[in-house]
Amino acid sequence: MSVVLVTGGLRSGKSSHAEARIRAAGGEALYIATMVAGDEESVRRVANHRATRPASWVTWEAHRDLAGVDQVAPAGSYAHILLDCVSNLVTFRWFDDIGDTDDFTTDQVAALERACQAEIGDLVTFARAQGVDLYLVTNEVGWGMVPLSALGRAYADVLGRLNQHCAALADEVVLLVAGVPVRIK
Repeated sequence: MSVVLVTGGLRSGKSSHAEARIRAAGGEALYIATMVAGDEESVRRVANHRATRPASWVTWEAHRDLAGVDQVAPAGSYAHILLDCVSNLVTFRWFDDIGDTDDFTTDQVAALERACQAEIGDLVTFARAQGVDLYLVTNEVGWGMVPLSALGRAYADVLGRLNQHCAALADEVVLLVAGVPVRIK
């Protein structure tokens, strides 16, 4: 059993890499999809993403309350859990809890960050207790331009720190660059 963080830029091959590793290892997989499809383009993206996964994999759509995984994945149900992705977990939780505005407080952001860390921590604890491999996919946001809006900067700060939290919990960290995996930890 291991926890693997797979990070990289947009369209770097993160999800494909995690999925390929799970296929190679064999066994049943639970795919936790954190994307909330809100428009036609995102609906197409979700459908295309779903089409790449084996039909035997179970998909659970959730961007919060990950402690409910024990209801979706009773003991012995899966050999692997894939959370795709941490970035969307933060995004959609942000919209739920704070909204789409630059009018937020540092207390709101701190509470959101604590909640996301707890969600990931609970998922890691669950996976370790069940003896299953857990793959956490996330976007690396620290290599681009500093966002112009306060919301963008706060989001990048939260996700950057959450990625560090995930890396600390992980047994292995893999960075994808142009589809090429580079083992970091």
